[in-house]
Amino acid sequence: MSRPSPSAEHPAPPPFTADDYRARMARAAESAAEAGLAGVIVAPGPDLVHLTGYRPVSTERLTLLVLRAGHDPVLVVPTLEAPDAAAATGAPALTLRDWTDGTDPYTVTAPLLEAEGRFGVSDNAWAMHLLGLQRELPGTSYTALTEALPMLRAVKDAAELERLTAAGAAADATYEQILKVRFSGRREVDVATDLAALLREFGHSQVDFTVVGSGPNGANPHHEAGERTIERGDMVVLDFGGLKHGYGSDTSRTVHVGEPTAEEQRVHDIVREAQAAGCAAVRPGVSCQEIDRAARAVITEFGYGDRFIHRTGHGIGVTTHEPPYMIEGEEQPSSPACASRWSRASTSRAASASASRTSWPSPRTADGGSTPPPVNSPSWSRPRCARSSTEGRAMPPAAPLGAAASGAAAVRGRTAAATPPGSQARRLHPAGELAAHLGGEPVDAGELLVVPPRVWTYTVWSRESSSW
Repeated sequence: MSRPSPSAEHPAPPPFTADDYRARMARAAESAAEAGLAGVIVAPGPDLVHLTGYRPVSTERLTLLVLRAGHDPVLVVPTLEAPDAAAATGAPALTLRDWTDGTDPYTVTAPLLEAEGRFGVSDNAWAMHLLGLQRELPGTSYTALTEALPMLRAVKDAAELERLTAAGAAADATYEQILKVRFSGRREVDVATDLAALLREFGHSQVDFTVVGSGPNGANPHHEAGERTIERGDMVVLDFGGLKHGYGSDTSRTVHVGEPTAEEQRVHDIVREAQAAGCAAVRPGVSCQEIDRAARAVITEFGYGDRFIHRTGHGIGVTTHEPPYMIEGEEQPSSPACASRWSRASTSRAASASASRTSWPSPRTADGGSTPPPVNSPSWSRPRCARSSTEGRAMPPAAPLGAAASGAAAVRGRTAAATPPGSQARRLHPAGELAAHLGGEPVDAGELLVVPPRVWTYTVWSRESSSW
């Protein structure tokens, strides 16, 4: 039987057009003017791809896009790279200005800038290029785009949301398949290799990371997969992502090989409550730090605050990490159509699929038409935060584990899909990314890990609605 492919549900989207890039460049120039900047200077990297569709290699040769309100966009490129720049989809929406080796590229660029102006510069611009511009125009000054225009790429249009949906579906499919391979007795690097291969199989053109942290290595959030052999009783952190159709996926899941302990179960439930509290806090206009505070308060209340060592979430788009960031000190308000990647949850417990070694009852779901079992019974499943989708529907709030989550609100999205008959899997408590650092996550699989589908990657606020 062939593997299910997300491509049937999410076919390749139509390509962006020159008009799409023209509109993006115009918005960037206008946003810069509104922020009191003379313009925007964009070096090769994700900002240039987003604004023009041009993806050159960043080298010592100067390539810069200059955007100023009331002026036509100009892309300064080396002459030997001009043909490639002219072939970019966004090229008809801008003017190319080339320079040859042996001439000074900063002298070519200087007339495009305001001599005393302050410019926003893409974060990955080379220092040598900025210093060259300052040498040519001593009156200019520069600020990072992340600080000056943090929402430049954050608010997504419909075509971008479509690509993010497809990337998330491909990551979900990868997760479904990786949990059908053997973990016990294999090295972390072996599972990481499988993850990378599956991401590409499901349409990713670029794999950015495949973290596999087993046992004590799971306490390191960005552990590089190593030679450690995964053993029964280990928690294993999986963190993987990359780009599909130019847009990112970023998925973290913590699974358990064998039966979790009572303490691992308890900590997992604390994490799930924190996630529910964070989701309940999300509304357009609410600052990112308030969302982080809502989730962090639950962890702190239960005595694990000093182990919550990372932010609650971050933006996702043409890169797997981008503004805004859900962290203390980030006062940027959340905005409709802003996609964010969360510390979030799986909702499945599974048994070995080989030789019917263990038999589990059929799953129960909160919206499946039958009365769910009591909380903490083996087949109980709680609805959870899910990203919205083109076929999204309302779903009930997460049942709070304590007073801290009493304000949880319904969200738009899909619940976890029911496990197909005969899969021998059942639902248990949902599990969260933070469990890797706080104690663990209960997904029982005997020798193999098999988890039902629909574990989401990120949340998306709808442009058309103030709810998500």
